[in-house]
Amino acid sequence: MKSIVVENLTKEYGPHKAVDNISFSVSHGRIHGFLGPNGAGKSTTMKMMSALLPPTSGDVFIQGKRVTQFQNYIKSVIGILPEELPLYLNMRVAEYLKFVAQINRVQEKDLAVSIKRTLKQTRLEDVAHRLIGNLSRGYKQRVGVASALVFNPEIIILDEPTLGLDPASIKDMRNLILELKKNHTIILSSHLLHEVGQLCDDLTIINKGRIVTSGSYENILREFKKSNQIEIEFKDFKKEKMDDFIKKNSLVDSYEIHLDKVNLKLKTDEEVRDELIKDLVQHDFKILNFSAKKTELEEIFLEVTKNDENSL
Repeated sequence: MKSIVVENLTKEYGPHKAVDNISFSVSHGRIHGFLGPNGAGKSTTMKMMSALLPPTSGDVFIQGKRVTQFQNYIKSVIGILPEELPLYLNMRVAEYLKFVAQINRVQEKDLAVSIKRTLKQTRLEDVAHRLIGNLSRGYKQRVGVASALVFNPEIIILDEPTLGLDPASIKDMRNLILELKKNHTIILSSHLLHEVGQLCDDLTIINKGRIVTSGSYENILREFKKSNQIEIEFKDFKKEKMDDFIKKNSLVDSYEIHLDKVNLKLKTDEEVRDELIKDLVQHDFKILNFSAKKTELEEIFLEVTKNDENSL
């Protein structure tokens, strides 16, 4: 079942198209990464998805309902953690969550249960009665997530949830997001691509307001897989020796040195690894380890968001 369907969505500001005819969908119970460089149109899209900004054209459907026709309903089923946290620093955590729950029309008889559930879910029980302004950045981020959860929305939009956090807090936030997946559909926007790769089931990457790739994380990795590159760790590696080898070898096109490993780029996409290793050994290279070079999300992101016409 599709929780979110975006169809031909466009947002114009005069002659400028902040979002240009994009379409994608998000299935129920998935974590969907929504990525792009600064100014790509991510925030504008997320605002249109959550009924905070009207589109110029196109549609967004949340659980089958058109956002522009059912705005109150949409706001009741989407919880948002914006990049800039709108926290009231002079309020206590539980007090603030009660305030947010009331704004989102949680009934008075359900308030206590909702707040208790959310405090436990986000592991904020120990700081429930502390002033938000006195909390660490990591706890403030958790309060932000809690405010998106306290009225129990089915969809959560998290915009840079790990921004400014230390490594321990990032790990805590990652575990929390994975826990939330059990009961919610999640849109995750982040510049920490390593985190996105660990958390997301699907990805949409946009650049200059247009989608450059979208689909399951596995399919996108497969599409951009560098099958013609091999990473090798040598003992006593000598650059001059490799330069001479490449001049004589018909398989290797070029190489790059990364710390203690060498990345060989081949002239073919065919499986020639065994032949190459045999040839290297015959030329007295001492090989400690080798593997096909793993494609990283960061490489894909940089490739598809190049500032040229082909990247669009």
